[in-house]
Amino acid sequence: MEFPEITVAANELWMQVLEFLEKSLSTLVSHCGECAIGPLQKDDVNRLVAEVRTSVIELGEDAEQHRILIQIFSKFEQEFLDGQFNSLESNFEERVLQVAGELNKVTIFQLMSTMIAGPESRHRGTNPTIHTARVICEWLLEASSRFTKENLTGENLWSFREELLAVMLHDLGKVLNPRFDGHHKISWTLARESVSALFAHFDLDSRSDDKVNFMISMHDMCGHIAAGRMPYSEVLEDFQRVDEDYMRSLFYVQLSDMRAIKAMPMSHKHENITIWSMLCFDLGFDELIDEMIKKFPQFSDILNRRLSFA
Repeated sequence: MEFPEITVAANELWMQVLEFLEKSLSTLVSHCGECAIGPLQKDDVNRLVAEVRTSVIELGEDAEQHRILIQIFSKFEQEFLDGQFNSLESNFEERVLQVAGELNKVTIFQLMSTMIAGPESRHRGTNPTIHTARVICEWLLEASSRFTKENLTGENLWSFREELLAVMLHDLGKVLNPRFDGHHKISWTLARESVSALFAHFDLDSRSDDKVNFMISMHDMCGHIAAGRMPYSEVLEDFQRVDEDYMRSLFYVQLSDMRAIKAMPMSHKHENITIWSMLCFDLGFDELIDEMIKKFPQFSDILNRRLSFA
């Protein structure tokens, strides 16, 4: 297996991972087949998981991968400024494939392109790379109503860049386990060095990566609250440090992610929007809720209701 346009070191690293997995597979199958996974075998499995995770994290820290990602990011930004996404609605699926092709220049996205979602998955018929490309296109489509070439300066420019970075990198953690609910934590681990490299590229080394971290780490937060995996009260307490701009950007990242999942029930999407609104209300961001109601009048009832678990 060869991957184009990556460093020799990165390619060798992944080949070592594949070789290690191949050697370990027969042993793991044997253990499972005998239904006799004892303490020693469990240690072997844990060691395998740790080594694979370490290898993938090292790949996420590869400088050449950062260079490629910066090129892709800059291409998307310039195409947006040139108005190339203005007709996105008319050729949406074609653009999704084009964006996925760009993402596949990065090794982690290449690896995720080989994954196949199960028939019961909301992502059935796709893979994490195609999903990410779809989220990017959904976000760019919405961004065209928020940002223009004329107003894309100062903090507007950085909101654009931070949100685009978040949607590009939000699911990187799925390379290790696409069904793991905590993949967002791994996503930030893999994304951190890339974000730092991009900030350095724009001569803003001092720019905090906290907002990008927040969007990536919390992009599934409303769904976790709805499913009972995260208590609303604990999330609200943790969010006391969060400012209005963070919640605004999280809304657009979450909205783009949900729009990209065609099999996600509309009732679940509405529930997530309501939870976001409840958090904003309890944080005192009433004006932000009013802003979203004005921009998305179809969500007015959803944004104004409260759920009983709060």
